Amino acid sequence: MIKCKTNAYVYRHIKKGTTEVFYIGIGTTKKYARAYEKNGRNKWWKGIVNKYGFEVEIIYKNITWEEACELESLLISAYGRKDLKQGNLVNLTDGGEGSVGSVKLPSQIEKWKKSNKGKQDGEKNIMFGKTRGKHHLSKDVINLETGIFYDCALDACESIDMKYSTFKGKINRKNYNETYFVYADDYEKGLLPYRYDKKTAKKVINTETGVIYDSLLKASRSLNIDANTLWFNITKAKKNKYPNIKYL
Repeated sequence: MIKCKTNAYVYRHIKKGTTEVFYIGIGTTKKYARAYEKNGRNKWWKGIVNKYGFEVEIIYKNITWEEACELESLLISAYGRKDLKQGNLVNLTDGGEGSVGSVKLPSQIEKWKKSNKGKQDGEKNIMFGKTRGKHHLSKDVINLETGIFYDCALDACESIDMKYSTFKGKINRKNYNETYFVYADDYEKGLLPYRYDKKTAKKVINTETGVIYDSLLKASRSLNIDANTLWFNITKAKKNKYPNIKYL
């Protein structure tokens, strides 16, 4: 007997401070990552969130993907899509598969056909004859701002809509990294994104207690202070909130 995975969930987005549901979605990522992500949303979703903000409610969890798809379809049908003048949801699909019922203008479809004609055929496909490697693609990545883990760098860069070639240079510590992403292995070693390299190479001392930390990140963890906030106060802020924390 084949055992189905029960790691899927169904969520809904609600206008902050109200009870109005405006989006239904499903996911399988760790810590309900997709439910809280702002990237990869349509312009109507972004318009509502920019104006009102949003709250997340996980309404079904620990179910199979098939069950999640079915529930998503039923809920979208029950609430009704705004683009079809059936309700308040900004979903552009009927749910279930992620593409069924998608509303696209004929001009959008034609533009996509022209721009992609022949680009993904056979050897022209960038993944032709390739498989994911066992190096940076397979390493776990963490977003220090949200605490969300990703199975690989490719998934992480897609979550912020950044080109993989650009993201790779940042996370591999070759270029300035303004993102909050680091490899989980680097995180465990106390390394922050590249913008902090010169600072994290130094030890940090708490002059009040005399405790010395191997890096700023380890100090921030121990003191329960956001690493970025601590770094800014020590290096940039005119009024340092943590004057007892200094680099050696």
